[in-house]
Amino acid sequence: EIYLVDNLLNITTELSKDDYTFSQTEIGEFKDRFTLQFANAILGTDNVLTEELFIVSSIENGIHVQSGEDVKSIRIFDILGKKILDKNPNKSSFNLLSNKIKTGSILIIQAQLENGVEINKKIIKS
Repeated sequence: EIYLVDNLLNITTELSKDDYTFSQTEIGEFKDRFTLQFANAILGTDNVLTEELFIVSSIENGIHVQSGEDVKSIRIFDILGKKILDKNPNKSSFNLLSNKIKTGSILIIQAQLENGVEINKKIIKS
């Protein structure tokens, strides 16, 4: 199932079932207007808000996580898929410190929140 999300009009359309048409009257680039979602079901607005409130930032010797929901589990992988960290913080704000996270590393963060939402993020460690 593939969903087209019109972020300007806040409309989600399952492309295998419906066509999506729109009118554009303004001239310019609108790079953030559309996104594609690949999922078994349309994400509710709660899930979208939860993902927007999940922020990962680089700190000295690790990363900082700030979430709108408690993080039940979090795993960090390098770009080759090697697991660097696997924690169960059960907090909404915490630091993950590790000497295995090198500056310039591309990291993939997989988190499962207390409300069941799963989030994947990519960051570059600065």
